[in-house]
Amino acid sequence: MEGGAAFHRRSHRNWKGIPLKIARIVPGTRFIVLQHVQEKVQTMSNADYERKLLALWQRAVTEYEQGNRDAGTYFNRDELDFLASLGMNARDVCDFAEDRVAYGEPEFATFARIHELRQSYFHEVQQGRPSGAVVSLQDFPSPEAEAAGIPWLPRIIQKARAKLRGELPPDLMYSCPADRKFLKRHNIHPAEFLRNVWELENDRDKLVEWVARRSPANGMAA
Repeated sequence: MEGGAAFHRRSHRNWKGIPLKIARIVPGTRFIVLQHVQEKVQTMSNADYERKLLALWQRAVTEYEQGNRDAGTYFNRDELDFLASLGMNARDVCDFAEDRVAYGEPEFATFARIHELRQSYFHEVQQGRPSGAVVSLQDFPSPEAEAAGIPWLPRIIQKARAKLRGELPPDLMYSCPADRKFLKRHNIHPAEFLRNVWELENDRDKLVEWVARRSPANGMAA
């Protein structure tokens, strides 16, 4: 993982997804009530979602603390299907849990905020269907690449887009230690950056301008 501790991984990109559709979008928010497009229609409340996600997060942290580096053994099939229904996989949980143990961050709240955005993008934009694509490592800008004189910015923009779409390659993590260092320098929360990458998906120049304005070096932090 870029900028992170070593982790033995297996591929988790071929799990059976659960087809979903948006049943309702609450005005003024990105909260959605989901319904399985199956014979049995199910709904999931925010409380249920957070409770289940927290339990999986805590399991991953405990497993990693106890020395288990095989992420493929952390979760059972029902738990993997639950993650898939959110547009997630085991690595999404394990990478963040690994960093929590190794570096003391991120906390669960940050992990949850980031993946709430991924969940929303998965259902609102991708209509509950994974793209099936994985961005090649060679397609990411180099760490030295700059935008508006800001190193790392082109790379983290590409990583955030791939995170939203569920297309990150196995060896990259959005909000890895190097990403977090960059975002802290510019006074931006990882979930806030992800949200703006989505909202400005078709206007990269405005996104770059927004990051530049947030930088304390420009005396325009907001």
